[in-house]
Amino acid sequence: MSEENVKSPGESGATSDVIIGVDILPGHSPSSSKQPHYAMAVLKDGKIIDKYEDISLSRLLRLIWEYKPSIIAIDNVYELAPSEHKLAKLFVLLPPGTSIVQVTGWGPDALNIKSMAKSIGINVDGKLSPLKTAILSALIAWKGYGYKVKLLEEKTKIIVVRGRSVSHGGMSYNRYVRSIRSGILAVAKEIKKILDRNGFDYDLLFKKAKGGLERAVFIVYAPREKLYGLIKPINTKSVRVIIKPVYKNKVVVGEDLRKSGKPVIVGIDPGVSTGIAVIDLNGVPLFLYSSKNIDRNDIINMISSIGYPVIIATDVAEAPDAVKKLAATVKAQLFVPPRNLSTVEKIEIVSMLTKKYPWLDVEDSHERDALAAAYKAYQSLEDKFRQIEKNLRKYGISLDEDRIKVAIIKGKTLAEAIEEELERIMEQDIGFTQDTTVPIDDKKSTTAEKKHDTSKRIDSRIKALEAEKKRLSQQIRDLSQRLEALEIELRTLKSVKEADQETLREIEKLRLENKSLKDEVTKLKNTIEQLVNENKTLKQLLRIVAYENYIPVPVVKSPTLSNVIKSVENNVGLLKAIYVSDIGRLCCEVLKYLEENRVALIVGQDVDNELLDDRIPVVSLKKFKHYIVDDIIFVEPSIIGVVDELWNIIEEKKKEDEYERILKLIEEYQEMRKKKLGLKGELSRL
Repeated sequence: MSEENVKSPGESGATSDVIIGVDILPGHSPSSSKQPHYAMAVLKDGKIIDKYEDISLSRLLRLIWEYKPSIIAIDNVYELAPSEHKLAKLFVLLPPGTSIVQVTGWGPDALNIKSMAKSIGINVDGKLSPLKTAILSALIAWKGYGYKVKLLEEKTKIIVVRGRSVSHGGMSYNRYVRSIRSGILAVAKEIKKILDRNGFDYDLLFKKAKGGLERAVFIVYAPREKLYGLIKPINTKSVRVIIKPVYKNKVVVGEDLRKSGKPVIVGIDPGVSTGIAVIDLNGVPLFLYSSKNIDRNDIINMISSIGYPVIIATDVAEAPDAVKKLAATVKAQLFVPPRNLSTVEKIEIVSMLTKKYPWLDVEDSHERDALAAAYKAYQSLEDKFRQIEKNLRKYGISLDEDRIKVAIIKGKTLAEAIEEELERIMEQDIGFTQDTTVPIDDKKSTTAEKKHDTSKRIDSRIKALEAEKKRLSQQIRDLSQRLEALEIELRTLKSVKEADQETLREIEKLRLENKSLKDEVTKLKNTIEQLVNENKTLKQLLRIVAYENYIPVPVVKSPTLSNVIKSVENNVGLLKAIYVSDIGRLCCEVLKYLEENRVALIVGQDVDNELLDDRIPVVSLKKFKHYIVDDIIFVEPSIIGVVDELWNIIEEKKKEDEYERILKLIEEYQEMRKKKLGLKGELSRL
């Protein structure tokens, strides 16, 4: 909880907003199992407009919502709730924009309410009743005095989920679900765009689903009022947007995570369920955890209870935004693998670690992925760490190995890291500092005294260090014996655990097989759904064909002579016809076959000439109602009359052509006879 001085004594200017003063009644306590009762006074422009001598907490909250005051004034904020945790719950119940002000001050400088009133020129006589105290609190706040109380780390949670409607109207259930998921995705994208455009810091957790998102949760690191006018609650049939403030219910003093604890590597698997894994710089797992809807601050608090993070790791090559923001917040290096870690790789890493550390218990895939990410980051530095250990053996003094490793992680060379550690030891243990300038004293005796003091201090420190060395040597011997005993115990445990590990591997194998089978079942369900829909369509079409006598026409995709003959022979309909997409692809043999067998052509586009070379009818589907099912087109029966009429026209044309041909032959014969008769006449005259 934090406090903010509303107005320092001596400043002028009162507020004209509504202010409510509150004081708890004698004999009541917010810690009691029964509701506490209060006196309440309402001020506007410095005048009392309403007052209540005895009201319950629930009624007090209702009246606060009715008046919507800018300030609730009280002499002790813990009269409203007994703890910061419960104050956090109370804050959520207040109207937006309403602040709680403790008018008596804060901390060691706090005054009782009478003294506070006197210090700002309000005279109070006699004993104060709860109602008078409430009025006095409101007046002090109206004059601009007091401390605004708020819970630190105010956050706002924006939840995007499906609406309350369960009906899907005329559409199929799957299409309905996909439309909802698509809507959730669209709304989440719009909210993200608004938050990015306005520079808000936030975490985004979401659950993917086919066609969009199942749900999305934004944790915005800003109070609710800062989002007014930008993002509004939505409640439609398909999508709901819920916005609610979240308050941190404990004191946060902005401590530096690096002030205590050991350096650690943290693996994160973000999402609606987040996995966290912490290992030390020797690759030893220290902490595993997974949970739903935990935010960045929760993660930081968990990590800081173990150590301070120097590396934040993920198992994918493109780090999620949540991981990037976490690394930036704790000022740690970000590790991403060169490529996404496969499930097999992650299982192998975790299997190796569980063999090495039998006490390790990985409960789910989120913990597994986080642990694999952290250990992969450690493996990327393992060679450098071995080199550090090898080099440190050369030195006869004890250097902080973890500090040197952290310096290497930050990009320093091994030589630079060792020099820094030596400088730190000289500064802390011996009293030397780098580049120390010693002032020159003209008096030799003073210089000698200083040298003597320094020498004495160094001797004393050396003796202390030697004693410490002996103590640590004994401790090492004790620990070695303990280690030997533990190794024997570990070997015993390993022999017992081997069977368990084999079982775990078999379980993991079966789990993967189960997942594969579930995926196969999902595919089969989709196929069945598709077939059911097709079956429904075919049934509808069957009724149409049966009752309305629709005519089947085969579709010939590749109009070779053999394909055309096969389609014509297999067609059991009343109309001898085939459908082709392009009559320009028909060869002479096909055209001859169609003409000889009186097979009409059906096409999808409009046609300028309904007679192909005056030999074959060509009819456009656009003139008739029709249904297409795979390689068959069902056309309304009126097409038969149109085709027959075109065949009649072709027959008439053929008869006319035949008649004209015969006439031409007769004329040619007569002409020839005339020529012959004329020649004979001339010969007789000769």
